[in-house]
This record gives sequence, structure tokens and C-alpha cells, in this order.
Amino acid sequence: MRRIALLFACVCCFVAMFAQNDYRQRRITMNDGLTANAVRNIVQDKHGYIWFGTDNGLCRYDGRNVLPYRIPELGMNQYVSSLIADGDGLYVGTEKGVFFLSFERRRFEKLPADLNSTTSSMCIDKEGNLWISTLKQGVWRYMPYTRQIKHYDDFKTSGDVVSQVFADNSNQIWTVANSGPVFVTRLNRLQDRFEPVMLDCEGGYNSLCMTQTRDGRIWLGTWENGLMLLHPDGKLERKIDPETTKIGWHIHALYQRQDDEICIGCDDGIISYNPKSGEWYRMDDSRFVYAMLGDTEGGFWIGTFYGGVSYLSPVGKRFEDD
Repeated sequence: MRRIALLFACVCCFVAMFAQNDYRQRRITMNDGLTANAVRNIVQDKHGYIWFGTDNGLCRYDGRNVLPYRIPELGMNQYVSSLIADGDGLYVGTEKGVFFLSFERRRFEKLPADLNSTTSSMCIDKEGNLWISTLKQGVWRYMPYTRQIKHYDDFKTSGDVVSQVFADNSNQIWTVANSGPVFVTRLNRLQDRFEPVMLDCEGGYNSLCMTQTRDGRIWLGTWENGLMLLHPDGKLERKIDPETTKIGWHIHALYQRQDDEICIGCDDGIISYNPKSGEWYRMDDSRFVYAMLGDTEGGFWIGTFYGGVSYLSPVGKRFEDD
């Protein structure tokens, strides 16, 4: 509790407000201790610490200082491609598989598997299983209590390249891909294999990310076709069309805020989309947004490919210059 209180007190020193086109940002970059300005992942652990996965290593932020963590087995290449916090530890995806950082033992342990390619994403289902998508080896399921791992070799048509694996509110497991003829699959639990989802659409809508909003609807962030709503009958409905809006190409991340608006992280920055009214606006002037996180204190974190991390505070003032 002291750690959470400390973090909350520190981040509240950053003052900002969510307001359409009316806020300034506080940034954390290599000048502040980040190991790289390319930040692809942001998570918060149970103690309140914020973790950044960068192109040159893992970093922990305590509200004041950035502390780098090195994985000895990786040597000079400390690239972190995915992150997920789980209880007393942190799963860290790299170009050589997945490592688990135990907060108690303070050391990294590689998962017991032949998984040795870049992990693109991770999620945890309601049974506590860890699902891992990769860029060369399809999808894996890791059961931490038994330390058993299974490889799903169902993605040959996409070259075993999977952009994201996603567990929805009903514990269905999905994948999306940015290459190949099949860009959405779902786990058939009876046969324990991933099967293509039959979609009612013309052409391909290759995707990098998927999310589910609190109303149960499934959304896709595509590479060239903007934001898509996936209906239960398989119909795809475009909600943000980059050809019309001139914004929204190359969507890397989706996040639903507490006010139910969807934040769309893309090469153009962050678009805030209201799924009820269909209205949208560009809420952030960052470029190449790869990660977003709403923390437990109400703050909002943005990871970018070139500009490090931006933090937006729930406190009702704007950021002040140092």
C-alpha cells in the first residue's frame, strides 16, 4: 500500500486534464532514464509501479525515477516486444521468447518451451493460462501452475505470423493477423484448435489489434482500413475510414476509457471515438502511438515509437513546464 500511495502522490505532481484538444503533456524520455524512446508496451503491476517495454530493454517507473532491468540471457539485444503483469510477477516478451520476472526472487526465468521467436502479444484467460502470439511460431498456451506449454500450429496460411491473441469477456480466445488470407481466428475449445472466423466483407482487412468494449462488442484496429466493428454474424462495419477522415492509418492499439470512448493509437497519434454517437476527434498530437494504459489512479499513459512516454493526469489542471 505504501508503494501505491507513493506512486499516486508522485504522479499527481503531473497536472493535466482530459479535454478535447485542450491539454498539454508531460513526457518521459531517454533524458529521464528510459533505455530507448521507442516504447511498445506499458503495464502496471499490483504494487502500482508502471513498466515500459522499450526497444532497448525493460524499465520500471516509481513516480520519480526510471529503473532499467536487463535480462542476462538476451545479451546486447534487450528488445522487449510485449508485457503483461500477473500477480507477483511480470511476463516479458522478447525476440527470444518469454521470460518471467518474479518480484520476490528478483530474477528472470525463461518459460520452458521451444518458443524462441518474437512475441507480438500476450493475454491471460479466466483460468489463469497465458496465451502468447508470435511473429514466426503461431500461438502458444502456457499453464503456470503445471508449467505445461502447448504450441498451436494453425497459422500456416499467414506464415505463422500472428499480430495479437485476445481473451474476451466470455473467455473466448481470438487472434488477428496482419498478413495472409485469414486475419481473424477463434479457438474451437472442443477440438482445441484455432479456426478461421467467417466474415461478411469484401477483400482483406488485415489487423494489428482487437479489443472488446464493455457492451460486449468486438473491434478491430486495421492496417489500412481504419477502425472496424465485428458484428456477431461476421459482418464488418467500418467506423473510422482513413480515406474519408485522413487520419487513422496503421492502428497499433485500442483502449476503452472509463467514459466508454475508444482511444485509437495509430501513426497519426490518438483518436478518441464515441461508439454511441459516432463522433471522433484527435485527442493527442503524438505520432506513432504503440501503447496505451489507464492506471488504477485514473492517469493515462501513452507509449510512442519515437517520443518516449506521455502521461496525462486525472488532476484537473494542465501540465506545467519545468
